[in-house]
Amino acid sequence: MELLSGRVSKLGKQILIFTAEDQACVADVHVEDLLKFRVDVLLLMSANLSPELIERCKAARIPVIFFNRMSRKPDGMWSVTGDNRHGARKIAEHLLQKGYRKLAYISGFSNSTTNQDRQSAFVNYVTEQGLPAPQCVEGHFQRAGTMAAARSLLTQRRRPDAIFCASDYMAIATIEVARHEFNIAVGRELGIVGFDGIEEASWPSFDLTTYEQPVHTMIDSVVAILNDPTAESAKRITLTGNLKCRGSTQRD
Repeated sequence: MELLSGRVSKLGKQILIFTAEDQACVADVHVEDLLKFRVDVLLLMSANLSPELIERCKAARIPVIFFNRMSRKPDGMWSVTGDNRHGARKIAEHLLQKGYRKLAYISGFSNSTTNQDRQSAFVNYVTEQGLPAPQCVEGHFQRAGTMAAARSLLTQRRRPDAIFCASDYMAIATIEVARHEFNIAVGRELGIVGFDGIEEASWPSFDLTTYEQPVHTMIDSVVAILNDPTAESAKRITLTGNLKCRGSTQRD
């Protein structure tokens, strides 16, 4: 958010931040506030867009940009995302190359398009290789939910030998549960992978394998749209990141 705010400021624009509960519709909270400020562009980072707000934005000629997520009804709206499906498949490929065979996935919100893409691509790749479908449990992109999900997986008699988490913060919570509650050697006994490429993933205490989102390129795309949001028809922009292999998936 700081990177994006800094780039927007250089354009001579200001960001108005409105918060909503997890997975809430913006229209349930701030429709009137958004419109009375006469915003130039509506940038959505974690909330859903209601049909009411879609129509009102169209009527007011306010461009809508989804950042790091996609609209379920993309007509007339921009989206700028990392390639969630490519990243999830690269993670599955990496885990299988490392010899992990009993895989699991701790998901975010089940109705999030970001989560759906990561989960389906991961599961599909594994089953395409002739292995059983990974067990999937929900962590809701939250620390407490993820820790509960990790405990449910690690208390099983035939627990997984690798867990892909829908975000890095969830993966860090899973590492803490594995190490401090189950005395599991992360990497050698249990592979753990995240997604996003946050700074903490590279810290020696976590040494987390992750799919690093192309954040700077994604912000470049948003800035280009903000410069002239009506220059061309709205479209989906999907950008590829990189898999960063670290100690959390090293078996030797």
